[in-house]
Amino acid sequence: QTVFVVEDEDLPRFLIREALEEAGANVIEAASISKCNEMLDQGKKFDLMVLDINLAGGNGFEILDKILEERIPAKVIVASMYFN
Repeated sequence: QTVFVVEDEDLPRFLIREALEEAGANVIEAASISKCNEMLDQGKKFDLMVLDINLAGGNGFEILDKILEERIPAKVIVASMYFN
């Protein structure tokens, strides 16, 4: 399984990636909406996306709309994470 992690904060992105890799997943990641859009436009394939809603430069609902509009066959977990 390939999991696409979209999270602009370094610590939660690292923790999610580590947990997923430990569970045996292949992980790709984007630290911004623009990088995520770039990867989607390049046709990156994934089975599951972990999508932060509160992203710098926009919000994750823009990405979710794109996935739905383009009928990308993947499941999406929408999250909002705050780390202090």
